Amino acid sequence: MKNLSIKSQILAAAVIALSILSIILTYSSVSISRDALIQKSYDALTSARDSKAEQIQNFFSERIGDINVMSESKNIQDLVKDLLFVHKELEVQGNAKYPVNHPLAKEKKEPHEKFFFI
Repeated sequence: MKNLSIKSQILAAAVIALSILSIILTYSSVSISRDALIQKSYDALTSARDSKAEQIQNFFSERIGDINVMSESKNIQDLVKDLLFVHKELEVQGNAKYPVNHPLAKEKKEPHEKFFFI
């Protein structure tokens, strides 16, 4: 650099300094932007997870409510009595399959089918 004039040396130093500054600022901006995008994606996924969890909780709460209402229904109570009668009459053992195709079982469940298929 001894052969260059002072004006050229100052200009070269300024170009080098500005280039280094530009590289540092670019790296810093990219790093901050990347972190912000990652955080935004993470927040979106967390929100979606929480929303889905709430939807699932609501779904099962509604189904439990439906089951509670249905269990109080006279039709359900009558069906249970009839099926227990069949169970006792046919002497179904504890782990044995329920004889749904037996004529007595068909006869007892038939009046209740309309309730379930409407």
